[in-house]
Amino acid sequence: MKKLFWVFATSLLGFMFLISCKSANESLSKEVYFADSTSIVTNSSPQVSNIKNPENNESRKVIRRAEFKLKVKNVEQSILKLENIARSLGGFIEYSNIQALESNTATAKISEDTLLQIVEYGVEGNIILRVPSSSFDSSINKVQQIALFLNYRRTSNEDISFQYKANELKSQASQKSQRRVEDASGRGKKLDDIVNAEQTAALLAENAIDKQISNLEMQRKVDFSSITVDLYQAHTIYKERIVNYSVDDYQPGIIERAGRALRSGWNGLVSFLIFLLNIWPLLITAIVVFIILKGFKIRFISSKKGQNN
Repeated sequence: MKKLFWVFATSLLGFMFLISCKSANESLSKEVYFADSTSIVTNSSPQVSNIKNPENNESRKVIRRAEFKLKVKNVEQSILKLENIARSLGGFIEYSNIQALESNTATAKISEDTLLQIVEYGVEGNIILRVPSSSFDSSINKVQQIALFLNYRRTSNEDISFQYKANELKSQASQKSQRRVEDASGRGKKLDDIVNAEQTAALLAENAIDKQISNLEMQRKVDFSSITVDLYQAHTIYKERIVNYSVDDYQPGIIERAGRALRSGWNGLVSFLIFLLNIWPLLITAIVVFIILKGFKIRFISSKKGQNN
């Protein structure tokens, strides 16, 4: 009986020992996992103390812009001058447009088949220049020189240094996290874990690329400042002779129509007389035949009266 008691007690102690060891291992694994996760976040995140203040750095990122509205003598020639200014400074033309807008149109009749069209119109133009930021100040001074009248001039300087630096740090952090996830997926054993890791790595890579593209676009705006110019000129009168297609305008007046009728009747009478002259032998023959027949008829009537008597 005592032997059975000791066997039961020993088994119970052994079972309790195994349970305590398993709990300790799970606790240790969790501590190691959280410690490793903390290490990943700490290593992949940029240190605040290592970030340089862009304001204290010579390589500040500033986007410079200018907007003008000018009255000029000739819009087309002014657009060409602005294009030459941008090209001479090593810039380029981002957008250019010229259009004529009719404000009033009138038509006057100068003859039966000709009209005079009078058009009042104005010419407007829009152009966007991209010039090197180092030539921005000289560019806006040259733009003002072509103006007869300056409606407005607006300039702005947008400092994007912090945004640019933030994109750089986020891109670097995403790349580091991507490498760590890829390394972890190589050590994974389960298919679901590997797939999840690959998807996470793809998202991190895409995020890093988006930040890099955003920085490239901002750097392009920093390197080449934009100058937007709206131009207009005084209204111009344009005259042109055009064909009159209206049939009613060709109808003559009553006096002219009466004169034409008299001339037409006289011409018809003359034509008829000429026709008779052309057939005079037939007319003479017809007259002779008529006289002969008339004579025979008279003799016939006379002889008939004599017989009755």
